[in-house]
Parts: sequence; structure tokens; C-alpha cells
Amino acid sequence: GCASCHGPNGHGDGPIGRTINTPPRDFRNAAAFKNGTGADAIARTIAAGIAEGQQMPPFAHLTEQERLSLAHYVISVRNQSPPTKDTL
Repeated sequence: GCASCHGPNGHGDGPIGRTINTPPRDFRNAAAFKNGTGADAIARTIAAGIAEGQQMPPFAHLTEQERLSLAHYVISVRNQSPPTKDTL
């Protein structure tokens, strides 16, 4: 699921993510989150997907607990060193 676009470490560099027009989010970049950066907001985004000009499908089939667990993982990645011009 997630890693195919967001990459194994959540840096937005997954094999499918590299082929789509709108790159997937690098979870280290909190400024890129359009629907909120808290666990509940991220879990809602996972459930609903992002339709407007984006290619993230909804993952409504996941339980609320699974979505919250993923949201906490996303937050943990965000707390890593953010990307710099040299790493982009």
C-alpha cells in the first residue's frame, strides 16, 4: 500500500510514486500536509484519500485503529530530519 508511493521510509520516493505527475508527500515535510498534521486529521486523509489534483486513493477499508496507527507512523517520520536542497 503506502510504501509503493511514499517509499519504505515515507520520503515520497516509492517505485510508483516516482512515476506519477503529482509526487506523493514526503512525510518529513509537515508544511506539505493540506488537511492537518495531527493524528486524527491524517487518519481522515488516509480514509478519504486526496482527490483534488492528487492521486492518493481512499483507504476506507482499513479500520479506524489501523488508520490511526498509520497516522502515528507518519508523525514519527515527520519528526526525522526534514529534506534539504541536497537531499531532494
